[in-house]
Amino acid sequence: MLTHHHLDHMGSAADLVAATGARVLAGALDAPYIRGTAPAPEPELTPAERRLFAGVMGGLSAAGTPPPPPAEVDRELHDGDTLEDWPETVRVLHVPGHTPGGIALHLPESGVLFPGDLIGTDPEGRRAVLGPGNVAREEALASFRRLVALGADTVCVPHGVPLRTGAREVLAAATPATDWL
Repeated sequence: MLTHHHLDHMGSAADLVAATGARVLAGALDAPYIRGTAPAPEPELTPAERRLFAGVMGGLSAAGTPPPPPAEVDRELHDGDTLEDWPETVRVLHVPGHTPGGIALHLPESGVLFPGDLIGTDPEGRRAVLGPGNVAREEALASFRRLVALGADTVCVPHGVPLRTGAREVLAAATPATDWL
């Protein structure tokens, strides 16, 4: 399951498929970038994001990290799709903005949310922020607000500390429109 096409989320997908026969599921609009059949759009970076990305990309370059190889997407996911082969039904939410085809996964029965990079947290997990590096900031803000409205009890962020208690309050107090300015 890939929430979006960025290298830190899809970097090992092709190798995992080769090693295990795993299937790749991803948002339909990000599938061409994952397959390598279309160039990925560049993010619209704020000045603070430019500094962050320069450091991250410089570190990757210095380490000799190659770009991720393309991976076949076996199932393209759309808003409202469900995944039935989990212990409980998972709702797929199309949440554009960070990338065109970004998705989040919501497990309504248990109140768990996997938001992809739309939501991150500070190192203590006391503050939620809009993930940096969005291709369409206004869409990302709308998607962020959509995820907050779900009222999840647990938010499993890929960058930061998972919100395991008080997630609703932390998300309600978030100010994504001013993050990264």
